Amino acid sequence: LRSQQVNGDDAGRRPRRRLEGTGSSDTTVSLWQVARQNWRSLLGAGGYCAILNGCRNSWMMALPLHAHNLKLSKEMIGVAVAMFRALDASVTLTLAGPIMDRYGRT
Repeated sequence: LRSQQVNGDDAGRRPRRRLEGTGSSDTTVSLWQVARQNWRSLLGAGGYCAILNGCRNSWMMALPLHAHNLKLSKEMIGVAVAMFRALDASVTLTLAGPIMDRYGRT
């Protein structure tokens, strides 16, 4: 890491990252500038990911509640939750990883 220079506006801030492939070695942009310029895209992508993650993990709450409603024992509920977590992990590791590796880098 390069040492931080204390001169005027840069005092106390993180060092800025250089843009690669711009042709100029003096072009720098801060993370804040990128976030401010692209906040709509970042908010849309982040919101979409949050909704998908919520849908994916909603069974963690719904399954035990439904099993309790069916008057299953705590042990049976625990076994069902463990089986579904193992299924979720195996699907994620065996299917989602290779799909993201193959099609996510386009």
